[in-house]
This record gives sequence, C-alpha cells and structure tokens, in this order.
Amino acid sequence: MGAVRLCGIYTTALAKLLSENGIEASSSDAGLETGFADTLVYDKEDENGVTVNGALSDKIVEVMKKSLPDAIYHKTETGAIYCGLVKEIDRDGNKVVINIGCKKLGELPIQSYWGLFKEGEKVLVQVKGETRENILLSTQLRLFGDNLILIKKGFTKVSKHIKDPKERGRLLELSEDFKVDGWGILWKALAEDKEDKELEKDIKRLLKEEEEIRKSFGVSKGIKRLRDGLCIHFIDFGKESKEFLDKMRSKVKPTMAGHHTLKSMGYPFAAELGDSLSGKKNVVKDVVLENISPGQHYRVVQNKITDRAICMRGRVLDTNSKVEIRRNVRAVGTYKGLGIPKERGDYSVVSVKDGEMFVKETYFDADGKRKGALFSICTPVELSPTFARSIGLELCVVEQAGKRELLNLELMEEAVKCGSLSKGLKDKAMKIAKEIIGDKVG
Repeated sequence: MGAVRLCGIYTTALAKLLSENGIEASSSDAGLETGFADTLVYDKEDENGVTVNGALSDKIVEVMKKSLPDAIYHKTETGAIYCGLVKEIDRDGNKVVINIGCKKLGELPIQSYWGLFKEGEKVLVQVKGETRENILLSTQLRLFGDNLILIKKGFTKVSKHIKDPKERGRLLELSEDFKVDGWGILWKALAEDKEDKELEKDIKRLLKEEEEIRKSFGVSKGIKRLRDGLCIHFIDFGKESKEFLDKMRSKVKPTMAGHHTLKSMGYPFAAELGDSLSGKKNVVKDVVLENISPGQHYRVVQNKITDRAICMRGRVLDTNSKVEIRRNVRAVGTYKGLGIPKERGDYSVVSVKDGEMFVKETYFDADGKRKGALFSICTPVELSPTFARSIGLELCVVEQAGKRELLNLELMEEAVKCGSLSKGLKDKAMKIAKEIIGDKVG
C-alpha cells in the first residue's frame, strides 16, 4: 500500500484520522513520517476543506465519509484526451465546436488550432474545464505523472507546497538536465525528496505515452477517448466536521474547541493562543462573538453543493442572540420561491446564528411592510468577526402570507444520489425544514 502526504491547516488532524484507519500519512506533528507518498491531500484555496488526488484518493474519501458529519464531496476529472470531430466553426464566437462523444459539446478557441478547419475533420484535444453549456478544450497537451505534469510548450514550475529552497532549486536544475524539448515541467509536491532516477523514469514514461496517444489518434477514424484524465476530489468541511477534526488533533497536541474554524477564517494567531489556553478560556466567544458591532459591514457567505457561492453583504443591525444585517435589494426580477416582483426601495434582513442549520432572509418593501421570507437550509453556521459561512444544502423553506412551504427537495435528493451529500446530513436537513414549516424555529 502507498502513503499519503498532507499539507495545510488540517494536517495533524487528518494524519491522525487516516492512521487510525490503517492509512500511512506523513505528518511529523502526528508522530508519523514516511519517505514515500503517492497521494496528496492539501487545503482548498479558501481553507474550508481539502483537495485529494493520487492512488489512495477513493479510500481516503471513504474514511472521511464515515467520520465527517457535514462534509460535502465533489469528484471531477480533468485532462481526458480525445479524438474529436469538428462539428461547427463559429467565427463570430471565435471558437470551434467539437464533438467528443459526451452529452455536452466541446469548445476550442479558434486560435488554438492553426489548420484549415473543415466540418468532420478529426482533432486531437484535451479537456481542461467545463461550463454549464460546454466542455472547454485545448490542443496543448498536459500529461499527468505520479510526481510531475508535462505541459506541451508550457512553463516549468515547482509546487507551492514544496517549501525547502534547496529542494525547489534541485527540481529546477533537474528540469534543465533532463532536456525535455518542447515541454514544460510542473513539479508536484509528491516529487519532493524523490531520487533523480525515479523522476527521470516518470518523464520517460510520459513521453512514451504521448507517442502512443498520437499513434492511436492517427489510426482513429472517428470520435474516441484516447486517455483518461486525472480524478480529483474536493471536500468542503462544515462546522461539525471541523469540530470533529479539533477532537482528532487534540489526541496529538493541546487543541481548543474551534481551532480549525478560526484557522480557516483567517485567525491563526487566535487559534494558537486558544490552544495554549485550552480548557481555560472560550477564545471563540472572545475573538468572534464580542467583536461584531452594529453598523459595521458584514458578509454572509453560503457555498452551494453545486460548487458555486452566494455572498450577501450589508450592515449589522443587531448582535444580541443572532447577527442580523440589512441589505438593499435590486429592483430586478422576482423573489425566489415567492413569485412576487422586486420593487424600488425593497430591502432584506439576513439573520444567522452560530451553529444554526439555516440562513433566514426576510424581505420588506420601502415602507417596511413584510413581503415574505426564505430559509436556506445549510450546514451549521460558522461566525467570524467579519463574515458568516455555511454550505447550502439546496433545500429551502419559503414563507408568504403566513404560510410556509418546502422548496428544492429534488435538488437535495439528487446530491445524495450522486454522492455529494450523505443520507445522514439529508435527514438532518429535512428535520430542520419540518421544524421551520411547523413554526418551531425561525
């Protein structure tokens, strides 16, 4: 079995969790160290979760699904290589439409291909992303190795997760020594401390793979998938998952309640102070709840299962038991689920409470008359001095004329079906929604 390398603010906790489930993970804090790793786990850019890729990815995600109560999971494949067929040349849109045999059509920038296009012509393309309408394609191949990525006519770079200046310099020197003409090398974090021979072997394997791809393309007579892409897992942690990881970390070193919440919200020094005072002081209360003032600008951020985010901005009205902000409403369109128009002078009050599993937005007209409300069911809300965060679970309750109704149940059920959301979290969400409809909360 391989091993896992961890980078970021969840390193100690995840190393302990994985080791207790029979997966070797590199973390000196957790008393574990391995000289070889074939799987990488590192923080997402917003530090509210992690990215996982490598040989043990599926097993790691399986452990997380059993342990983390309100985590949300996304799996995506990037870099699949196809023999595609030109379907249409859209010169006005400056793109070529390519059929690669998927539900969505591919889209290739016209400047990416320097040939004379003909409908039905075959083209060697690679998937680099996806929009709601199309699959984004490129003719600039990227080949994924265990320790590096080869990029045709690309740049050479070392992963930001390799911190040691000497090791970064060594890898850049190897890039020159290997003399891979026409290719740039992106050194992955897993390349750190690997022997030169092993890294050179990885490069030679990828160059041979490119030859095989081009041979297969040459003999292909129609649409064909030539190579699978790289599968990457993105896991978002809710408040309860971070609390579980606090407990895992506390098995290794002193850890305050709320450690990972504070770090993910940009307060590492407060987390470190709290760890040193663990059990003596409620640092989350002191640092967060007592530092939100009426009149200040505040944001309520809600990530969605569909990997998009909504940010509501306003000024704080009240901070007694909840944080309430007032925000102006643009007089465009209608209110979600209510079917009534937004009008000039309308405003809303957004209400959030630490640990509560919904965000409530109440709508008013210019005279302050209530028009309705929307309850967005979510993972337990996390508060910071400048913003609140949660993960929306698609399920909503709308209120109009004193009547409350459920909205978007099918979207949440679809998320459970595709593995993004656990059944346990869905059941919790349904319980909260029923309590809101019964006017027991909110």
